[in-house]
Amino acid sequence: MEEWVEPIINVAAETLREVSGAEGTSPTVNFIKGVAATLAGLLSSFSIYRAWRTMDSKMGARLDDFLDSEQKKLDNVRDNIRTYRIRHGMPILGDVNIRTNQEILAIFKSFNTNRMQNIERKLEKALTSSSERVDKALKAAEKHRKQKAIAHILLGARYVRRGEHSKALNQFRHAISINENDAEALDYAGHAAIKLGLHEQALEYFQQIAELAETKIRVSETGEERAMSELMLSRAHRGQGLAYQSRRDPNLRLAYNSYTAAADCFPENKEPLIDYADIHQLRGRMAIEQSFWNQAGTSLSLALEGFDEIEQNDPDYVHMAQKGKALTLEAMQNLDAARNAPRPISI
Repeated sequence: MEEWVEPIINVAAETLREVSGAEGTSPTVNFIKGVAATLAGLLSSFSIYRAWRTMDSKMGARLDDFLDSEQKKLDNVRDNIRTYRIRHGMPILGDVNIRTNQEILAIFKSFNTNRMQNIERKLEKALTSSSERVDKALKAAEKHRKQKAIAHILLGARYVRRGEHSKALNQFRHAISINENDAEALDYAGHAAIKLGLHEQALEYFQQIAELAETKIRVSETGEERAMSELMLSRAHRGQGLAYQSRRDPNLRLAYNSYTAAADCFPENKEPLIDYADIHQLRGRMAIEQSFWNQAGTSLSLALEGFDEIEQNDPDYVHMAQKGKALTLEAMQNLDAARNAPRPISI
């Protein structure tokens, strides 16, 4: 099994590494390998599941043999009664299976009481074991469903890397069909839909994520759980902003509102910082388009601070930080130019 599992882990890890843009020696890859190991479970867990099914079949055959054996003993007793009657000249009327109370008592006396109790115990034990195996099989089936969803997401990521967004979206849809509340699959599907120009569909995916996040926020008690739900909601609003912005006829006001909502609900700890900086970079650029100079300046400053900190302290996201920083500095130049542009003289 190990010689099959290891290549799968490596391929899955390489796929995620390519998509994330992480270096091969970064801590991200170690985490990725842990996630990718679940793909290998498609082999190992299936073998376990198949063994359970085989065991269940064998147990069924054993129970059949057991019951058949006891039935044969009852048939032998019945035949003995029939023979006894014939030898003693007793008439046999109707179905020989119909017995008098005395005959029934005689049949049970032919069995040892302890033997009957032992049979009952064996049957009860067999039924209990069968129920336990059914529970295990159901749990295994649920595990397979989750692992299948992961496999679809990994394959979709592979297609995204190749620029085959239609195939990627199809894989993400498969994952959603397994679990319609899979926020990760919904997020990937939304971004793939944007690439394909399916903006309304993308908005639906992101709206579904937002509704899931809002539900979780209402029931979240601990700070960590709430922060994760807030991050999910923020990313959903960010996706909506991208969908509005990338339309053939962009709705820049709705894009700005979505980025503002993403910034407003972002976790107070500003983690992950790369997301926080990126949202403010997007909001700042949309604010310029709306001539919201103060809002633009505030968001672009926060974005620049975030990208600077990441560039200095987080090697895993240096490339992304540098790209975001370049976009932010460009936007700041556009903001200065827009602010200093001469206003038309009204006559």
